[in-house]
Order: sequence, then C-alpha cells, then structure tokens
Amino acid sequence: EHYTEDCSLAELARNTGYDYAYLSRVFKRIVGISFNSYVNQYRLSRACYLMENTTEPVIRCAFDSGYGSLRSFNRNFRELFGCTPAQYRKTKQE
Repeated sequence: EHYTEDCSLAELARNTGYDYAYLSRVFKRIVGISFNSYVNQYRLSRACYLMENTTEPVIRCAFDSGYGSLRSFNRNFRELFGCTPAQYRKTKQE
C-alpha cells in the first residue's frame, strides 16, 4: 500500500513494534526473499505495467512506482530483466 513512499524494513519494524532483525528473518522465511528485494520487485512490476499501458516517459513511470532516483531504477531494472527500461518498453510495443 505504501510502496511509493520511503518504505524500509526499519520503518516497518518501528511501526509494528517488532525487532528489526526478527522481522527481517521472518519476512525472508515466509516470502523467500529479503524485504528490500520484495519492494524493488513490486515497484518494478508496477513500472512495467505503466510502461506497457501508458505513454508516460520512463522517468515518470519510475517515479510513479516509488523510485526516487532514476539511477536506482535503471540499475534494479537491468538486474532483474537484463535490459534497460527503454529496451523493455520497445519490445512490449512491437
């Protein structure tokens, strides 16, 4: 629900009253990946949806998906998909 905001595991631990280390272990055990990886994957899936279904510039899709930095967005996108956001959009439009 708050993926477009600054959502860190430390903030989640503070808001829920759980210990940071405990919450980190439980999250990874249940979900299978770290909290940061989960948030990044969720943001990237939202960005992909926007790139496929709107004509908004890539930078707007990144910011609307919760990224505060285009550099972080490009790095995470390339890491997960193996291409740049612009290349991804081009293949989806063909």
